[in-house]
Amino acid sequence: MQPAAPPGYIHPRMDGLRERRSGVVLIIDDDPDVSGLLARVIASPRLTTQVAGTAADAMRVLSERPVALVLLDLLLPDADGRSVLARLREEPATSGIPVIVLSAHASAQSQAECYALGAEAFIVKPFDPGAVTAAVTATLERTGRRGYDARLDPDTSLPNRAAFREAFERAAASPSAPPISVALLELDQYRSLAASHGWGSAARALAYALRLLTEALHGAAAVARWTGGTCAALLVGAREDDATAIVADALKAVRAAEPADGPAPAFTFTAGVAERPAGGSLAETLAEAESQLVAARAAGFDTARSAARPGATARQVVLLAEDDELVASVVTHRLEREGMTVRRFTDGAAAAEAAPKLRPSLAILDAKLPGLDGFELLGRLRADASLARMPIMLLTSVGSERDVVRGLGLGADDYVVKPFSPLEVVARVHRLLLRR
Repeated sequence: MQPAAPPGYIHPRMDGLRERRSGVVLIIDDDPDVSGLLARVIASPRLTTQVAGTAADAMRVLSERPVALVLLDLLLPDADGRSVLARLREEPATSGIPVIVLSAHASAQSQAECYALGAEAFIVKPFDPGAVTAAVTATLERTGRRGYDARLDPDTSLPNRAAFREAFERAAASPSAPPISVALLELDQYRSLAASHGWGSAARALAYALRLLTEALHGAAAVARWTGGTCAALLVGAREDDATAIVADALKAVRAAEPADGPAPAFTFTAGVAERPAGGSLAETLAEAESQLVAARAAGFDTARSAARPGATARQVVLLAEDDELVASVVTHRLEREGMTVRRFTDGAAAAEAAPKLRPSLAILDAKLPGLDGFELLGRLRADASLARMPIMLLTSVGSERDVVRGLGLGADDYVVKPFSPLEVVARVHRLLLRR
């Protein structure tokens, strides 16, 4: 027998405004004062709240009961909130749950990344309780009007990350073990449209451009919205070289497409392609595809690149300031596998002296360096005009929320919490280089 649903709860698969305005709101925040205030603000006859102080507690709650909405803090004791958001979007059971992010750090970059990962709204701490109420009401109404489908992206009506993962795993599990290639394709005009006309206009342009791309990639097993202006294409039975040629032909078709009614701007995509290694996972394949996408953008736009068809690109130089031998070796190994050159320093003073001569593409700084620590080094790098636009990533320890806030305030572009997944570091490095 199925367990009884909580009082007043209506499963989120039910369509319609009235149904989607009721249910359980999961608050993921380790600050009891904040979570208590949110619970009091949201509580109503049709909405109940549950609090999770860690990412692990939140995933347990989500596995045990249906949730209508998530309020997510970015700085959690055991995880980065962005990683939690990405995981929610990749799991079929949670991919359709709307998420509102709350954070004391509200840089344009952090907001853009959260929206790209599928957040419905971003609220800055300290927050106005009325603004939270309005955001919760508007989000539940909006998601209720558009209906619920756990495997479709609401902006483009394409499959989402969860659906793409399922398609990849089905293909990888086939007894015949066909070659599998994955392409990441980014709409070249997406960021400029978002900056000049807003995210809504950018999303509408993306939906139109992806319809053209999907038609051009008619042989793909799946084309899905991945993050922001990026989509992923699954090419089953295609080796890397053939997949790159297929994607290149699709880019030409999109570029040459004529609008069905009236003038429309020309859209182009830049792509990175990778073949799944023997027994490899989707995460590994995507990491390689993202590496190729970074290299393709460094060479220009409106092109497709893979290891089989590399083209001419310069190696990216990464400055790594890290005194821990194990951490440094892991990061160096992974980045060098991505075709980057890593220059490692064990103290901040040596890194500060070398940086202007190296002119690195990106810097990774440990917050707890001996002598000149990561924060002082960060300040010196930001004070150098020649390095002002260089992306900087901060490495910090679990639970060091003050370190994260301090680093971002001093000009860090991103942070990774130790212990970390090497794949996460690689992915964040690629994203920073893409933005650069």
